[in-house]
Amino acid sequence: MRKRFHHFGFSMESVLKLSWIVLACWAANAQPVDIFLLIGQSNMAGRGVVGDADRTPIPDVFAFSKEKTWIPAVDPIHFDRPDRTGVGLGRSFATTLINMKVATRVGLIPAAFGGSALHEWVPGSTHYVNAVERTKAALAAAGPNARLRGILWHQGEADANDEERAITYRLRFAGRRYALAWLSFSN
Repeated sequence: MRKRFHHFGFSMESVLKLSWIVLACWAANAQPVDIFLLIGQSNMAGRGVVGDADRTPIPDVFAFSKEKTWIPAVDPIHFDRPDRTGVGLGRSFATTLINMKVATRVGLIPAAFGGSALHEWVPGSTHYVNAVERTKAALAAAGPNARLRGILWHQGEADANDEERAITYRLRFAGRRYALAWLSFSN
């Protein structure tokens, strides 16, 4: 025997189905507004051990999937090396923004690649082109109110293995070739 809500005449099954429909419609309309590109090497991509809490969605924190759709951000959000990916800094960063009321809905675009050196991120390179293409697709998928708010860069270890690259890293990173190039696709 099915119990009915006395005042409304609905069965519990009907109410649950309606709840799922409402939740699905809300999820379909929930898009990030403040978008951040995550680039660099393994420390950005995340190599930490993934626990249960890392697999739990955080309200209003999204990740742009490998399939180029917005999904709840659960670790691992990067996919550069499936056999090595793990917890990175993306979700913590997004949660901090929301908790500080700096952002309301945060989208993370994972585009880091473990083991990459600074010279592998110059305009025209595979990593650079991938990051630009993913950013453009993410902004289009998020809708007209979305905007690229920043780029999180975590890289340098690959350059530390070579003395010349380590010594010149700061100049190479800060040089016009890198600094201005990143801004060119966000406008």
